[in-house]
Amino acid sequence: MLASASSYPETASRLTSIRDTPIPPTELSTELINLKPRIARVEAIQVSQDAEIRELRERSAIVVEGWYKGAVIGAGEVWAELEGRVQGVEGRIRRAQKQKEADD
Repeated sequence: MLASASSYPETASRLTSIRDTPIPPTELSTELINLKPRIARVEAIQVSQDAEIRELRERSAIVVEGWYKGAVIGAGEVWAELEGRVQGVEGRIRRAQKQKEADD
């Protein structure tokens, strides 16, 4: 009991502030009640939009992945193949030059 003694004044102050808080006019409560169907419609639209955005993100990810695999990785593979072919041709040219030098 002594351990919680320091919280008594704070609790009393909070209870007093609640008692001193004015009750809002009934017109405001009525307006809020009348807005409830409109708020529900807006929430339904938001849920629908969230689902559509999620679907679009998933589709975009699939498109980007396809582009990356097809265009970027595919282009890299083409460049690697070309590099290998160029190295092969360069090797044959060097051998031919060495052979020509040896023949001379």
